[in-house]
Amino acid sequence: MSAPVAETGLPGGDRLGRARQAVIGCFAGQAIGGAVGAGVQFESLESFAATHGDAFPGEYPPAFGGAGRITADTQLSLFVLDGLIRAHFRRRRTGAADPLPEVKAALRRWLRTQQPDVGGADGWFPARPALAAKRWPDRTTLDVLTTGRFGSIEHPVTDSAESGVLPRAAAAALWSAAEEQVFELGARIAALTHGHPSAYLSAGAYAVIVNRILRGIGNPVRAVDSAVRVLRRWPGHEPVSAALETAVDWFHHGEEAEVTAASVQELGEGLLAPEALAMAVRATLSDHRFEQVIARAVGHSGNSSTVGALTGGLYGVLFDFTATIPVPLLRDLELGEEIATLADAAVKEFGPRPPSTTGWLENFPFGK
Repeated sequence: MSAPVAETGLPGGDRLGRARQAVIGCFAGQAIGGAVGAGVQFESLESFAATHGDAFPGEYPPAFGGAGRITADTQLSLFVLDGLIRAHFRRRRTGAADPLPEVKAALRRWLRTQQPDVGGADGWFPARPALAAKRWPDRTTLDVLTTGRFGSIEHPVTDSAESGVLPRAAAAALWSAAEEQVFELGARIAALTHGHPSAYLSAGAYAVIVNRILRGIGNPVRAVDSAVRVLRRWPGHEPVSAALETAVDWFHHGEEAEVTAASVQELGEGLLAPEALAMAVRATLSDHRFEQVIARAVGHSGNSSTVGALTGGLYGVLFDFTATIPVPLLRDLELGEEIATLADAAVKEFGPRPPSTTGWLENFPFGK
């Protein structure tokens, strides 16, 4: 018998259809932005401008021996999404409220894909061959997963503030309608591997921004304001809240100055979590045209793949991605159909009538 479950991050009623597109857009957008950014990673601002100008062409630059290849940031974010689907299914079936055990299991499954001799991936999604490719996984995550010693906010196992942890927090946006719970889960997911407050607080903020837009906030600046409001309740928030406030300052004051890749780069190199999130926010808010937004997100000399992923995720949840992202980027995205199918499964699981069939359990088995 199913246990009663709290309201999720998805809206009900006639807004659910729009939310479905937004969830698919978020995860496909992360994958697209990361793939574009990987092709120009650490290219200088001047070199990017000379080659591409201020609007990115609608084709992928080559990376990982091909075009449209997903990054490790994307792989991990998808494994965490798969894990939270299982965690929510488990909560419905058993009443187990804490999703972290399934997130930990999801991260271990990803590690097994990177170590083919171990094997043993279960469920539908982790068996996709492209997930076994090695695509610049961050050293912190690899080290923590290899040792098997996960951290927490209370007991960190690293002092890493690297930005690569942020995309995997997007899935936390689906867990609850309450922004405080979304923030805490996003932070706890990040703190499993990245123990610096700047990393896990940035992750919580990213999850809240996605959640607020999913819940119907049409003005993305207000979604950022919501994240900052929750942030201020946490010790050590100052670097993250200051970075976000700086990112949206132009938009709060109605200034007409045009956002460029150079003005995004003013916020940092994207290597640390607060600066990567701030860079992505400023780029996303700058335009409704994807070609301009992604050029500003990746056209700097820093960590273009992670900033691109975060920007793509925010853009995808804000706009109708199928109508605004160039067709070649959608068509040529590695695992594009599978990513859309997984995101759609998340909408079904977190929606008002989640499945409980044998096939659903086979696709998303959960631990005891």
